[in-house]
Amino acid sequence: MNAKRPTNAPNALQSRGPASSITGETGETLQPIVSRHLWLWVVLLIAVTLAAIPAHAAEVDPGFDHLATGFALTGRHREAKCESCHLNGVLKGTPKVCATCHSQGSRFQTSKLPTQHVPVRGASCDSCHRSDAWSPARFSHAEVARGSCASCHNGVTAAGKSASHPATSLSCDSCHRSNAWSPALFDHSQVSAGTCSTCHNGN
Repeated sequence: MNAKRPTNAPNALQSRGPASSITGETGETLQPIVSRHLWLWVVLLIAVTLAAIPAHAAEVDPGFDHLATGFALTGRHREAKCESCHLNGVLKGTPKVCATCHSQGSRFQTSKLPTQHVPVRGASCDSCHRSDAWSPARFSHAEVARGSCASCHNGVTAAGKSASHPATSLSCDSCHRSNAWSPALFDHSQVSAGTCSTCHNGN
């Protein structure tokens, strides 16, 4: 069973190189093995060098204080890779507004404001939310106009009067304080006898 290979069949080891090549058993010339290994080493060295360049460029100076940029790396931002926010290696001018990165259709997962969300009136997310724990949200009522509680605390957007609340048409802040909702503080000593229904009118 000495099958002969056709003489016109291509040989994968056939050399197209100079006469210094080694001659195979059928008289065809072969590239030197050393030459092939040398090329493999050259390609490997180039690949390793190119792979190391981005990693080296991304190293952060241990003395760098990100707070100096005006944007503290807290919560999930501390865990993010630099290139997540600093696109194309541009470090300066990265927006600091939450919605730049966290909005519908943006690079990072976000959700649409639920319909029952408190009206934000231009406030940024970090006015109430923190990057290390999205909830509970902390809202400062310091800038809310007196007597406007029910515009948010209407039982839909935010908790409103409970079913057991005494009926009154007074604004919430007549009795309650935003820093301590209870106990309710209302001084009835100044109310004239027989005028209860002025406030406790079923509304």
